Parts: sequence; C-alpha cells; structure tokens
Amino acid sequence: NTGAHTIVRINPQTNQVSVVAGQPGTSGDVDGSASEARFNAPVGIAVDDEGTIFIADTYNDRIRAISPEGQVRTIARGREPGFADSAGSDARFDTPCGITLAKDGSLLVADTGNRRIRHVTLDGQVTTLVGNISAYERDGTLSSASFNEPIAIAVRDKDSFFVADAGGAIRFVSLKANGQTEPFVKTELPDLPHNRPIGLALLPGGELAFAESGISTFKITVSSAEEILDARAYNTSSGESIDVPYRSKQA
Repeated sequence: NTGAHTIVRINPQTNQVSVVAGQPGTSGDVDGSASEARFNAPVGIAVDDEGTIFIADTYNDRIRAISPEGQVRTIARGREPGFADSAGSDARFDTPCGITLAKDGSLLVADTGNRRIRHVTLDGQVTTLVGNISAYERDGTLSSASFNEPIAIAVRDKDSFFVADAGGAIRFVSLKANGQTEPFVKTELPDLPHNRPIGLALLPGGELAFAESGISTFKITVSSAEEILDARAYNTSSGESIDVPYRSKQA
C-alpha cells in the first residue's frame, strides 16, 4: 500500500484486509518486527514458495524482505539514492519499483531511476543485467540496449523475462545466446502504442497481461511459441473489450 507505507494482505474469499508490516501513514526506514518496521512508499512485492515477501522499498531505495515469522530485514541498500553494483550496504538503487523472483530463487529488480534491470541474490549481492543511464527505448545486445522507465518485470523462463517500460513499451529480454544470436533486448508489439504500461503478469495459459495507467485499460497478448501474435484490451472500469488495431505481420 504505497501511499500508506505498509505491506497489506487481502483475503480474496472474505475481502478482509490486514497489515502485514509497517505502520499506516508513517514512513521510515526501520528493520525489525512487523509492527516496528517502517517503509517509505513501497511499490513492488514478490512472494516465494516459503512465504517470504520481498519488497522494492521505493523511496528508501532499498530491497527488503519479510520472513514468514514477520521479521523485516534489508537485503541491499545504500545511504542515499545512487548506482553501484556491490554487496549489501555498499549497493545503490534509485527509486526501484518492480521486483520479481527469478527461476533460481534470486531477485530481479526494475531499478527505475537508474533505468536498469538489476539482479540481487538473497545474501545481497547486486549486479546489473541490462540497461544504462540513457533514457531511450533502444533494442540491441545487453550491453547496448537501454530503457526509458523500467517499472515492472514478469519472468518467462530461467533465461528470459518481460519488462514494462513505462515510457511506452513492453520489452523482452533474453539472457541466453542462441546460435548466432547474442543475449538481447527487443520491443514487443512495436506497432501498438502504449500509454504508461506499469503492471505486468504472465497468465496460466502463457498470455502476457499488462496494465496501462495512462488510459485505464489492461491488455492481454496471445502468444504462439516465442512469438506474440495478437493483443486485446479491456476497460478496467466497465470490463468491456476494446478493439486493438494490432496483429503481428508474421501471424
């Protein structure tokens, strides 16, 4: 709950909302028990199979974790916003917004202010996977590609993931070389305009769903093998389908 500086749990069966950690309306930067811990506008969360909650504590520029027992700890942080690949307290982030679990249990972080995708091990080692300070949506190899405003990540498999680039694109990142192809970044649905895509998720059937905050819609892509074929949009208030003038030329 970003504005309230808390992590909350919602029971979908009862619609009951409870605070997991933090004090509603009080920002801060404190580790400890759930009631003692403080956050500052946390945006992204991810949960592992054991119930540990990982948090992109956005305005504290830190990556935090809540154990199943309710203890909050900081995994990686700096004393102020910045950029540094290092371990624990020597690492630096700038307004990290998105966080997700990689297939090996480590973390992928959309370090929004730094325009980079970072990899964080559970013991706090931070490295950069892709991106640089350039504020452009540039496709290419991992060393040359750049992002405008990476804000959310959805993992496809152990070697690839999607990124919601809020500047106006959905990006695909492959970390694996394939024959003559180096690891790369490419823009998905390049002919379909996007208006601040900020939320991203892979559905059970393999479709990619994402929210566009600029026009209050969410869109679902339909894929075949490694190729996105079609996109459909839905108004978030009415639920009605909206025509999306896109279909892959390869489909």
